[in-house]
Amino acid sequence: MELGKFIDSSFRYLKHDCSATGGRLWLNNTMLKLYGNMTKLEIDSKNKTILLELELKGELQPIQVRLSNYKLVQNGNETFIELGEINCSREWMNVLLAEQLNGLIKTQLQNTPIPGYLKIILA
Repeated sequence: MELGKFIDSSFRYLKHDCSATGGRLWLNNTMLKLYGNMTKLEIDSKNKTILLELELKGELQPIQVRLSNYKLVQNGNETFIELGEINCSREWMNVLLAEQLNGLIKTQLQNTPIPGYLKIILA
């Protein structure tokens, strides 16, 4: 492997590995605070996908959530995330998302500025 590719892939791995800690901390202390805890976060900025594993209150097993086709939107000095699709490992949650919550979640995210370090990771 040539040195440039090695450095690039190492930086990409480090960037995404660091995102796990910072991103989980931010989401656990904001949007998920009342509902449970995020235990896993994987960000693929190249393919614009985010994979989450959540331990929600009242659930016996973790729930996996896949956020696809996200994009970052700049508004003045603040950056917001705009989601494409949201899919869960629970069939009933996918139905609830499609019927009731999808717009609500997307609206909440679009109105919650993300920290600067997440902007760098997600870009």
